[in-house]
Order: sequence, then structure tokens, then C-alpha cells
Amino acid sequence: GGKIYIAVDYMAGNGTEDFVLLNQLVNQMNLNIDNKCIYENDIGLQLSGSQVNSMVHVTDNYKNSDNHILQCTYARPVRVIDNPYSQVETDPVLQTSDKASVVDMASEDIREEDSGLYSVGMHSVRTDNGAEVYVFGTTNLSSDWYISNCGISDQNVVFFRKIVKSMVGDKGVNDLNIESKQIENYRLNITKSSQSVSMVMLIVFMLLIPAVLLLASVFVYTRRKNL
Repeated sequence: GGKIYIAVDYMAGNGTEDFVLLNQLVNQMNLNIDNKCIYENDIGLQLSGSQVNSMVHVTDNYKNSDNHILQCTYARPVRVIDNPYSQVETDPVLQTSDKASVVDMASEDIREEDSGLYSVGMHSVRTDNGAEVYVFGTTNLSSDWYISNCGISDQNVVFFRKIVKSMVGDKGVNDLNIESKQIENYRLNITKSSQSVSMVMLIVFMLLIPAVLLLASVFVYTRRKNL
């Protein structure tokens, strides 16, 4: 089994996307990404009073003193499928408050549904072959845009790096072997260079300059003779 990290969100460009093929993959790991947008109704977790821009709790198995609460924007809920496989273990990673709800923003009748606790991120492992997947309904941990704007010291980004390290491990990092290549020796040979310069100077002073003087003398003599 392999390891994979998946992150999607609910934005204008993919608001009608059910991620059918992607869900066929993560369904094998007992997970599903729903085509809904999470609304956080706990005012204490909302950022600037926005229901779609809020903080989420890191669950006990994944939090520490530095990252017990993170930010998410336009998040999708990630849930366990209705008929889970017995050989797959799942647990939540990021969760909303129990006051959150979901909204189908592509619907003509936009209204909040099903108030309760939602997972924004989940972790799943197969016990038979060791396959592992992290699935997040927010890109506020790993997207280029988020990292470039918030920096590598941001709590979300630090948490993302922690997840990657847990999947790869120190052994995976240490086993990375890049073959070295011998650099060609382009050292300047001073002795050879000096000999070449000396030869050029010898030709200039012994041959070229006397020849130029001789031609100049002939030219002057010829002109005076014809006067």
C-alpha cells in the first residue's frame, strides 16, 4: 500500500464538482468528500464574522501545544462512507464545532442543513496492506497560494509539514540518495599561459614592428624621390 495526501476546497471554480473519480479512490479508504460548503455558526470560531472563514479544532491524536486550532476557508466536509470496510481504520484530524452546518451553494434555494459536528480532515489506514491517506476539505494547509502568502512558519503550514513527515518518516528522508557527479578540472595552467604570451610578444617585437618600420621608410623615400 502507498501513502497519499489529498486536499480540496469549495470555491466558485469547483462548487458543482462532486469529485466522482477522486471519491471512488478515497471510498476504498472508507472516506468521502461531500459537495457541500461548511458554515461555522460558533461566533467564537468565526474570523471577521464569516461563516465560511473560521477556525477548526485539531483532534486529540494530532494536536500539540503549538497547533490545537487552525484556520480553514470554504471547506468541504470529509466523512466516513455508509458501508465501511472492516480492514480500514479512520479517525478525524480537523473538526468544526457542534454548531456547524452545511450548505449546497450551487442550489437555487441556498439554506443551511444538518447542524452538527463536521470533519474538515480525516486520516485513514488499511490494516491489511498499510495503505494510508490524509483527506482534507480545505487547501489552507498545503496550497501554493496559502504558503506563499502566510509563510512556512504559519501554524497551518507547520501542521502540514508535520503530517508529511509522519507519512514519509526520517528514514524516508535519510534514504534519499542523489548520486554525486565529479566536477571537471578547469584550473588555469599559468605556466602554459605565460609561455604563449611570451611567444606572441616575441613575434610582435622581432617581426611585425621592424616590418612596419621598413614599409614606412620605403613609403617616405618613394614620396620624396618623386617630389
